[in-house]
Amino acid sequence: MSLYTMQDYRGAAAQLAAVTNAEPDLVAAKFYRGVSLMLAGERIAGIQELRAITEAGDSLYLERAHFYLAKGLIAEHDLRRAQEQLEKVTAQHGDLEKQAAMLLAEIRPS
Repeated sequence: MSLYTMQDYRGAAAQLAAVTNAEPDLVAAKFYRGVSLMLAGERIAGIQELRAITEAGDSLYLERAHFYLAKGLIAEHDLRRAQEQLEKVTAQHGDLEKQAAMLLAEIRPS
């Protein structure tokens, strides 16, 4: 996590890949790897990592994974799928509900 906090996202993604290879069920490492990949400019790989977390179901990172997956999808101009992810965030009524609702209002067709 030190590389992540120092904003060395490419290095963090590589380091977290080693962690997830050694412990494939470690959701936290997968989540931060997905975000790191997106921030390092590897959006598709980051989206795939976050999508795997959302498809796996309930975890402590589920809300955040849906939210950051939506942000990646918005960057890829896939607004329909981003909207689906943001709706899942708002339905959870968690910490990111307000931010998700604001993003949803921005991307919903009028």
